[in-house]
Amino acid sequence: MTAKHHPLGVIPLFFILGLAIVSRLLDFNGLYGQDAHEYLRLGHVYAGLMAGQPYSAHSAGDAEFAVGYPLAGALLARSGLDMRTAMQCISWISAGLALLFFDRCLQVLSPGARAQSRWMFTGLTLMLSPCFVRAGMTVMSDALGLALALAALEQGFRVLETGRPGRAVVAAVLCGLAVCTRFSLAGLLAAFAATLLFYLLQNRKWWMAVATLAAGLLALLPHFLLKPAGAENVLSHSLLENWSLSNHFKAVFSNANGTVDYGLPNILYVLFPLAHPWFCLLLPGLWLLFKRTDVHLISKKMIVACLVCYLVFLGGIPHQNLRYLLPAYTLL
Repeated sequence: MTAKHHPLGVIPLFFILGLAIVSRLLDFNGLYGQDAHEYLRLGHVYAGLMAGQPYSAHSAGDAEFAVGYPLAGALLARSGLDMRTAMQCISWISAGLALLFFDRCLQVLSPGARAQSRWMFTGLTLMLSPCFVRAGMTVMSDALGLALALAALEQGFRVLETGRPGRAVVAAVLCGLAVCTRFSLAGLLAAFAATLLFYLLQNRKWWMAVATLAAGLLALLPHFLLKPAGAENVLSHSLLENWSLSNHFKAVFSNANGTVDYGLPNILYVLFPLAHPWFCLLLPGLWLLFKRTDVHLISKKMIVACLVCYLVFLGGIPHQNLRYLLPAYTLL
């Protein structure tokens, strides 16, 4: 029985149903925190645009929040669901898809591993992670961004490990959509995209390299087409405004809203995925399974590069948010 048709492949579906059932039992509507309410507002804004209405009054969310998640919610709401339910459904489904693409990444990275072993690892690392479960239940872009990033990585891994460049265009599109969903994922996927393009150029796949670059740029168009005037400039995003290498050694940050003391400097904060219970209590034990042979594949070396770039990027941001560390934890 092939991996693609293994009975354990239905686990993501059951996980989606489980998230939906738990949300209903807890009467949890997914609106946890100010960001969730802003995503919901943007969902209504994009639904209005689809109906021919003018863009509503601008807010901070117009510049700070990527278009991918609220746009997906607005599209699903056209099926008749109310906007909040549609956006929470996107999170449920995205969490299940993240599990699916995580398993497919493992198929490429560990081709000799049995399906039972892969899904056991997936369950211990992701399905038992409080951070991942919350991402799948809240009206936030975390789960959708993670699913798109993992899908992009899986396609890229297959290019690098099989020598077949046909999937590079798909990987580029998924990269663009991931960044359109969560801006911070650009810090994770930049090294991946650069590696993929370098591989194509090194192997003289000139037209494929051009097509891949063009596809990735086209996938970013929703951000520029839907954002109001003045909000298109991602370089003015708060993640970049006060970014500095010196922030790695700071624990106290000040902004217009006041001063926050996080207790630990950013250089320690970015290491939380290794042992913080918000991610997975079992991860320190899983590190005992690590072997030197685990990094011989090109794709695994690329993962290390992506992880380092992403953590350096997060460490330079003048605030700490455990949600940003979920993609880093997944790569670990």
